[in-house]
Amino acid sequence: MEDLWQEHKRWILGVAGGLLLFYIAIKIVDGIYDSAGAERRLAIRVRNINNEDLYDQKMLNALEAEERALEERSQKLRAAAVFVPAEDFLAAGKGDLDAHYNLLSRRVRDDVMDRAMAYSVDLSSSDVQWETPVGRAEIADTLIGLNLLEQVAVRLMEAGEVVKGRDPDALGLVGINSLRIDGRPSERSRRRRSVSEPNSLPPAYAEYRLSFEFRADEATASLFLEKCRSDQPVICLQGDGFSIRQGRNIGDPVLCRGQVMAITLSDL
Repeated sequence: MEDLWQEHKRWILGVAGGLLLFYIAIKIVDGIYDSAGAERRLAIRVRNINNEDLYDQKMLNALEAEERALEERSQKLRAAAVFVPAEDFLAAGKGDLDAHYNLLSRRVRDDVMDRAMAYSVDLSSSDVQWETPVGRAEIADTLIGLNLLEQVAVRLMEAGEVVKGRDPDALGLVGINSLRIDGRPSERSRRRRSVSEPNSLPPAYAEYRLSFEFRADEATASLFLEKCRSDQPVICLQGDGFSIRQGRNIGDPVLCRGQVMAITLSDL
């Protein structure tokens, strides 16, 4: 044995050293890549996070109060700016939309003309204008435009009657030269921008515009603008879209021109 050890000592020590290094390397790898240990540490971390109070009750109450305040503000802004069409002027739920449009458009024109005659307002049927829609999408847009036209005509004539009721000598509303639906929002002003665009408007936002020209006294013009703002559904004046020109002689009606719009906003 002694002779064997002396003869092969270097080889035996080399093998033993290699086995020792291999054992040490295995321990090191296990320590670094021990998946079971990593899973245990992860489970402990998740348990600790679940036990932490990320938001206390006071913070939750404050967030809920802020949510209610924002919702209340949103409703006020809608009431002050958004035009809510009457049910008859919504395309949804109307089976034969072409037939519905034909009936409703005739009714609007007849009602406006009948009211003008009853109030002794000078108005020709040809001065009440809109383009004939083709297809369901265009009809849906035109229906809302008709609702806007009807509301403008009614408020304008009512303003004249109120003024004459206050002062029997007042001119009130003398005549309407033009009521015209200006195109369709699908062609002109519907916004469908990317949400990444700065100041982009939501896809459900649309504007319906109507141009008008009428002759009345100044009190009627002022009351008409006030009724657009205060009555429901709200009608907005388009930018600087209102001008007034005095008559040639004292006592003549003023000539008013302008553009109003109905803003619709569907729920997102």
